[in-house]
Amino acid sequence: MTHGIGSPPVVWEAGSINLTDAPKLSPDELHIWATPLATTGERSNLLEADVAYLPWLTDREMDKFDRMPADKKGDYLRARVFLRKLLAAYTDTQAGDIELGIGRLGKPQLIGTQGGPAFNYSDTRYSDTRGMGIYVIGDSGELGIDIENLARKLEYQRILQRKFSAAEITEISSHSDKCSDSHSQQSTAQRFLAGWTRKESYGKAMGVGVNFNMNEVEIACDLGTASLEFEAGGRSWWLTQLLFDEYVVGLTASYFPKLRFFRL
Repeated sequence: MTHGIGSPPVVWEAGSINLTDAPKLSPDELHIWATPLATTGERSNLLEADVAYLPWLTDREMDKFDRMPADKKGDYLRARVFLRKLLAAYTDTQAGDIELGIGRLGKPQLIGTQGGPAFNYSDTRYSDTRGMGIYVIGDSGELGIDIENLARKLEYQRILQRKFSAAEITEISSHSDKCSDSHSQQSTAQRFLAGWTRKESYGKAMGVGVNFNMNEVEIACDLGTASLEFEAGGRSWWLTQLLFDEYVVGLTASYFPKLRFFRL
């Protein structure tokens, strides 16, 4: 690829979220799960099979679901259903019994469990890209994850100027190659998306989402580096950038993990 975004090798294992054969989580591991949210042609329809899961949503999720455009409802619901099935497999619980709460600034959390697992998730629901959910599960600690589709069309320049430092803007904007101008512009947009996943994954790990001074936390100054340790908010963090298919992912954790990748 010509965009210069770094990533460690992503080697997928066959995953199962059945209670009896879900993978075992070691204290030094993080499990990354990816699952497509819809097949071609399903995006504009909420399937009959989906509707049966609506009672699983919290009041807050249901309110968000009701306000969504029709062509995004299916992806949104499938992402939350998969989250509950995944957490059920790791906690030996029935998926319909999983209770999710939301912290003051929107960080998801399990209710009624003794400790972990720690978790975070993200998904893409854009009309011009294929929906994909990404989930991270850990034994403990603070986790944040964010995913973007590299083919997503967006006007990013205003966000770049407001949310990134001068050094980060230079890193994102100065990348050049021998491709045509259109390919160069696409590369710059993709590098912006990579930087954005880094910023948002850190905010999600902190529990503040995008409600922090993003331009003061410099973590997108070397997009060719797949992993880095940085200090922010009075503590150490480890960030990993991941690439697979047409997706870029930012993962931030409060400890240096061994990563395992599962895909359905």
